[in-house]
Amino acid sequence: DVSFRYPGAEDDALHQINLKIARGQTVALIGATGSGKTSLVNLIPRVYDPREGQVLINGKDVREFPLLDLRNQIAYSPQKITLFTGTIASNIAFGKGPKNITPTDIVEAGDIAACDFIADKEGEFAAEVAPGGSNFSGGQKQRMSIARTVARDAQILIFFLLLMTLLAPSIMPPTGTFAGNYRRKQAGKPRSLWRSGSQLCEKPTRS
Repeated sequence: DVSFRYPGAEDDALHQINLKIARGQTVALIGATGSGKTSLVNLIPRVYDPREGQVLINGKDVREFPLLDLRNQIAYSPQKITLFTGTIASNIAFGKGPKNITPTDIVEAGDIAACDFIADKEGEFAAEVAPGGSNFSGGQKQRMSIARTVARDAQILIFFLLLMTLLAPSIMPPTGTFAGNYRRKQAGKPRSLWRSGSQLCEKPTRS
C-alpha cells in the first residue's frame, strides 16, 4: 500500500493506495482538482517518492532503476503544454530519449493523436509554430502534446488531458478517438496507457 505526503504537510495526499495495472492496459484517473491524480502519477517517474510502500514496474521498485533508465521507459504529456518556435514536426519530435524519431514516426504520431487540423495548415507538418504555440487553439496544442508523447514509443504513456479543451467537436474529436487510434496502431506492441483528467468523455471512435 502506497502513501505519500508533501514535505511540510500534516496529512497524506495519498493514503494506502493499492493499484495494479497490467501491461497493455488503459487506465483513466478521474477526480476533482486536489483529489490526488497528479500526486499518484508523479510517483511513477519519481518526481516524488512514496512515504510508505513501493511503486513497481515489472516487479522492480522504481527507486532501483537509474533515474535516466526509468524515465526512458516513460513518455509523459504534462498538464501545462509547452510548444516551441519551429514547425509542427519539430515540436512533435522535440525531446531526448532512446528512440531516434523519424519523419514516419512524426506522421504516425499525428495520426494517432487525431491531429486532423494539420492537413489544413500551409506546409502541413512543416507549418510554422509561433512562440508558445500562440497560433494554435488549446485543443490543437493538446493534440500536438499527445503526438509528442506517442512518438517516443515508450513502455508507459502518461497523459494529463485537459479534457474540456477536447470536448467541443469544432476543436477536436472525442477522446475515444485517440485511444482507439493508439490501440490500432500499436497492435502487438502492448503499452500501459494512463489518462488523467477532471472529466472524461468516452465515445465510440469514428470510422
